[in-house]
Order: sequence, then C-alpha cells, then structure tokens
Amino acid sequence: MTLSVRQQILDNIGVRLKTINGTGSYVTDFSAGVFEWSPMPIETEALPVVIYRETGCATDNTNTNSSVSIGMHQHRLQVELELKFKGATSMANLRQGVADIWKAVGVEAAGATPGRWGGLAVMTDPGGDAIATNMQDRLYSSAIVKFTIIFRTLEWDPYTAV
Repeated sequence: MTLSVRQQILDNIGVRLKTINGTGSYVTDFSAGVFEWSPMPIETEALPVVIYRETGCATDNTNTNSSVSIGMHQHRLQVELELKFKGATSMANLRQGVADIWKAVGVEAAGATPGRWGGLAVMTDPGGDAIATNMQDRLYSSAIVKFTIIFRTLEWDPYTAV
C-alpha cells in the first residue's frame, strides 16, 4: 500500500521518538511508550509515555505563496506531543523529558541522517511547550510539546514529495 507523504512523516516521528531510550545523550526512556493518538486511556503503570498526534495541516499553492514553485503544494503539518509521567514526578524530571523530546526533534530538523523526517520535509518550526501537573490526585504529570513540519508535494498529489 502506498502511503501519503503526511503518513510517512508521522511514521518517522514515531521512529524518532522511540530512540529516546535513556541511553547515550538521552536521560528519559520513552522507547516502550510511544503511541500515535492512543484512543484508550493509558494505565499509570505504563508511564512514562509520549503520545503524538497531528492537530492540523495548512496547505499553500502557487496562488497564495510565492515561495512555492508552480505545480506543488506546501503543507504545514502541526504536531503535538503529550508526555505523561507516573505520580508526582519532580518538575526537573518532567523538564528533562521535554528537553529529550526537543533534542530528538532537533536531530530531524537539523537534517542529520536520515534527517528531515526521512528526507520528506523542508524544515521543522518549533512551536513551544507547556508543563502541567495533576496535583489533586498525584496520578500523573504531563507536558505538551508542539512543532510544525513543513513539507511539499506535487500539486494535488499527496503521495509524491518534492
């Protein structure tokens, strides 16, 4: 089955997040807890986890964006990652998890091998992050990380990257 460029990029996000395994240059271990969307509630015993999802995708064509060549569309895929940690994780640990996420995203954004989300993206824009804790029950603490991946396809052909 042929996958759209958008789906291939999302698959590459999952692959990159699984490299955050608590070894090498990473402190946090998300390797066994990476999920796309996750419609089911995550049990606290499974934490820490990172759930990634797309929240929208704006598309420009040659009529609206002069930087896009004739015959192609430029897409801005908005991605949101939700990190969840068990219990009243210290804020330092939560911030370390966020830092590990930014490091992994930065490896792709910088164009390192394989880079640029499998060579499919033009660039990645950081969007920011926010940290929250569930202080009432102390069941989990969480953070949200947002970024935008810019990629191009042939005009009206979401299966062919350019």
